[in-house]
Amino acid sequence: MVPLVFILIVSLILILLVYWVLSTMRLDETKDEDAGTFFFESAPELFTYGYMPAVLPYIPFEPDRLKLIRGNANHLIAYWMVGAGQQAEFTKNGSMDGKLVLRIYQTSFGIIFDDVWVDTLKGSHYFESKPETAYYAVLGVKKDDTFFPWLYSNTLLTSTYLPGSKN
Repeated sequence: MVPLVFILIVSLILILLVYWVLSTMRLDETKDEDAGTFFFESAPELFTYGYMPAVLPYIPFEPDRLKLIRGNANHLIAYWMVGAGQQAEFTKNGSMDGKLVLRIYQTSFGIIFDDVWVDTLKGSHYFESKPETAYYAVLGVKKDDTFFPWLYSNTLLTSTYLPGSKN
């Protein structure tokens, strides 16, 4: 008998609680929050980012290709390969004279670029990136102060990470 009375009292309290919550809700009011002001949020403290190995992972090179990929939270990898056909075309046009350069552009806050001298027509470059910044790369030849582009990469937008996290 006592358990039955207890169950009835708890049920009555729950029903009254639900009734009170539903009766105090105002359905005619609209919310003031603008959906566009919410930002993507994650919980990086719940997991750790992997560290970049001393040796870069195997990357399947494709001829006449320049690609940007994510290394970890604050590093990107650019890899490229200029095929024999493309190299012959550049030689024919006379744009092989000069230094081979990988130009890395940051485009989120104006256009900023860094030139990295490279030695080979097939290779990769590992570089540090900033959060919430768009990057793309161009492989080309620099003669004096003139840059002749050959290959363009994809554009990659880096994600947000916490400054104190282990990246």
